[in-house]
Amino acid sequence: MSGLMELVILVPCCFFLVALIKFLYDYLWVPLRIQHLMNSQGIKGPPYKFIHGNNEEATKMREEALSKPMALRHDIFPRVQPHIYTWINRYGKIHACFSL
Repeated sequence: MSGLMELVILVPCCFFLVALIKFLYDYLWVPLRIQHLMNSQGIKGPPYKFIHGNNEEATKMREEALSKPMALRHDIFPRVQPHIYTWINRYGKIHACFSL
């Protein structure tokens, strides 16, 4: 009976451990490795933030840009995609950003 009880406890624990390892691999190891490879090739960009990538920063920039009144000119790119506009000015036309 104790062998069956150990098996009932061990199997879900193994599944949980495998799921945790896959989660950390997908959301921590891979983005940090890509960021390191890009930086080594001279491609800069905003730093990766765990789980959210750069989505929170992009959302804040978008909300801030939409809260201001629009200027009377044809250049709407800073208003439509302010995060891309800011990162191009900060890191150059070739840059990397993470959205998960």
